[in-house]
Amino acid sequence: MAKVFISHRGFEAEQRYAGLALRTFDAAGLARLALRGHAAPPPLSKLYVPLRVTSRGLPFPVGEVLKAPRRCVILGEAGTGKTTLVHWLATAYLQKARMAPIEWIRLPGVSTLPNDPLLPVVVSCRDLDPADAPGSLDDFLCHALHQAGMSEADAAPLVCHLRERLQVGHVLLLIDGLDAISAPQSRADFCRLIERIANDHPRTPVVVTSRPEAYRDLGSPLSFEAVSVADWPPEDQDRFVQQWFRWSEPQPARRERETDEMVLAIHSRRQERQAGNPLHLTLMALLKPKLGALPSRRAELYGEAVKLLLGRLPGGGALREVLPQLEYLAWVLCERGLQQLPLPAALEALAAFRAGLPPSHPVHAQSPEELLHNAERTGLLRTAGERPVVEICHPVFQEFLAARAVVHGHTPEPADRPLAQRIAALASRSDPWPEVLRLAVACSGGAGSEALRALLPLAAEDARGAECRARTVLAARCLAEEPEADEAIAWQVSSRLAGHVGQAEGSPQTRTPLDQAVQELLGSRWAALLELALVREFQARPSEERWSIGFYFAKLGAMPELTELDAGSGLAVTQDDLNVAAALAVIGSPASFSGGDLAPRFLAMLGGGEARGHAAAWALYSLHGPREGAWRPTAAERERLTALLGDPRLDAAAAWCVRKVLGAAGSRRVR
Repeated sequence: MAKVFISHRGFEAEQRYAGLALRTFDAAGLARLALRGHAAPPPLSKLYVPLRVTSRGLPFPVGEVLKAPRRCVILGEAGTGKTTLVHWLATAYLQKARMAPIEWIRLPGVSTLPNDPLLPVVVSCRDLDPADAPGSLDDFLCHALHQAGMSEADAAPLVCHLRERLQVGHVLLLIDGLDAISAPQSRADFCRLIERIANDHPRTPVVVTSRPEAYRDLGSPLSFEAVSVADWPPEDQDRFVQQWFRWSEPQPARRERETDEMVLAIHSRRQERQAGNPLHLTLMALLKPKLGALPSRRAELYGEAVKLLLGRLPGGGALREVLPQLEYLAWVLCERGLQQLPLPAALEALAAFRAGLPPSHPVHAQSPEELLHNAERTGLLRTAGERPVVEICHPVFQEFLAARAVVHGHTPEPADRPLAQRIAALASRSDPWPEVLRLAVACSGGAGSEALRALLPLAAEDARGAECRARTVLAARCLAEEPEADEAIAWQVSSRLAGHVGQAEGSPQTRTPLDQAVQELLGSRWAALLELALVREFQARPSEERWSIGFYFAKLGAMPELTELDAGSGLAVTQDDLNVAAALAVIGSPASFSGGDLAPRFLAMLGGGEARGHAAAWALYSLHGPREGAWRPTAAERERLTALLGDPRLDAAAAWCVRKVLGAAGSRRVR
């Protein structure tokens, strides 16, 4: 193993950095939201449950990526634990230098990490000043050291030492929150710097985290392997709940009761959509002792969390006094593409908001300075740094508060402008607005249908254009938040989404935004409606374009029964719909079905129209084969299939499937 020689001054600087960094990263940040009764957040090891990542649909520990190829981009939606993962990797290697091997290996999730003497260097893109972004390796390192709390005098000798460690691969570079760089050009420039540093130091492991959409928007993404954060499985959800109440509830009897009730609640069908997300589960654990029953929609979950935290302020007027101003501040941050605002700019923004409200409005009850001080006490907001900056405690809360600002008109725009117009004006904007709009639609109350209509592109626009597709995907993701919307608009969104399914969808290698929207809708109350939309789209497409929709439907796995649509629905489900849905379901998992039971049904469908015959022939082809339990046509069935080859209602795709079945069955009359 290559050795690095270090001066006494460099050694002291490294030790000072390690101590500062460990104090920064070895703390369960979100636990600060529940600090009442606790002097400080617990060490991360008290609450940390290891995350896994997926590539091509297969889950594995993050440590496997650090062993080979040693460079990766970890993609995850809001609240999936990307920052916590970065902090834990930093903490694990900082502890490794201090602990005996037998102690270190007991830390959660370290058994798969490379056993190298890595010094973690963390850059949080959230803290980058857009006007002063790193342009060189030294800039990059200095920024990371300053973020950890080192002075310029202490950082200088350590930068020289870090350059040497980088050459031999003894530094772990961790770049968190690439999506926090809102300007696409600045994000691309920063990625080029990361790529250049990685290429110049091929033995150095590098981990970058980002939300998927921001990373996809890069014209030329990093050459690193891209993996996605996996949801916590049920056993990890249980482990987190146990660790949370072990820390937060000192009374053993109450701790056991709260743990049991929480575990029971998160495994109910009503909560299963949220419990795999670490942020959501943390908020659920925070709220459970206070609320009892937990919200099933994430917008409600965020809303209850905000209400709980603001309720810590004395006087009971925080929702009227503080919340509107936090909403406005969050909107300003999103509008400027920032996650931090210099303190003078934050005070100026609050003054501008208050100036537009009458003197009798509750926001005037305290000065802007008092407001920020009190908001810090709730845990929702913090002011930090030598040149103080103001930030909302988590990007998710910033987006949620900005969404409320859009809904309630707490923006610089005229408050009497209809919500649908405010929504439409933001529909084509980039991060963070898509996420803000999803939450805004969820918070829109009885205006949900109008908000969704404002997101959908006009019918006159190019139905296959990129803009139309992006707007439709956004509308579908908003619908998946389950706002108050009527079936008519839900059907319009679902059918438009089905119309955009193409050959790129359903690939195990890449997950498109449309794939994401479909998966979210399938987890919502509109799942059966989406299935009907896909079935209808299959029937509407010409023969040569049905393959993509059929394969996509098949890859989605278990689907709800179309009969689950409300009896009072205006969308009458026909027998053709049911037959085509059954056939497409077989294509996805033929081994799960009995060919002998289903073959008569599909044989009867073959002469009943092109799309229905196509689906039936495809299903028969899927059911046929040498495996045990597969369908093998009888002599009478072979005669019927042979006769159908001359039926003009059997299109070319269906005829191909029939010929394959007959050929495999040994029919001599098939050419």
